Amino acid sequence: MSFYATIRDCVDRSWQGSTWRVLPLPAMLPALLSMVIESKALVTIAWVWFAVWTSFVMWRWWLMMRTATGEADETFDKEGKFKLSKEYWTTESATSAAKRRRKD
Repeated sequence: MSFYATIRDCVDRSWQGSTWRVLPLPAMLPALLSMVIESKALVTIAWVWFAVWTSFVMWRWWLMMRTATGEADETFDKEGKFKLSKEYWTTESATSAAKRRRKD
């Protein structure tokens, strides 16, 4: 397994479980080091690393939320709307409508 896949899987597991609170720690470690060793280059590296790590973690969260939303919409289209009154049976979820528009 590649280094990227290992990190990606670790972040994904953290978002799915209760360990999501530790996700900011890798972003803060260089900042802590830059407080001990005063160097402008180290501070710059710490800020760049913080931005890259935070962007990566939030991107993985966005992908997981998009997937979860799609799955929930599919479940609603297959089962949920039929538990409502008959006037809602012909409706479709936002995900289904977007997919239909993309196909057209």
